[in-house]
Amino acid sequence: MRGDGIGLEIVDSAISLLDSTQQRYGFSLEYTFVPAGDSALKEYGNPLPAKSVEQFAMSDACLKGPVGETVQDINQKLRFGFDG
Repeated sequence: MRGDGIGLEIVDSAISLLDSTQQRYGFSLEYTFVPAGDSALKEYGNPLPAKSVEQFAMSDACLKGPVGETVQDINQKLRFGFDG
């Protein structure tokens, strides 16, 4: 989940680091990007659409970038929904 604002830059930097790590240590990761945050609220009417939550549940690990005004909604859904 790339997030909003600076979240885009932070997640892109993290992915760059993960890509370098994969190359150096010989493993591979598969990235799936899901809509979430203020931009998802505008586009889907929900800051954390059900299809995003489903993808989180199917993933071995997730990377969440900072989001804007919808941070409380997203954090609550993820924390309570995934025992975090």
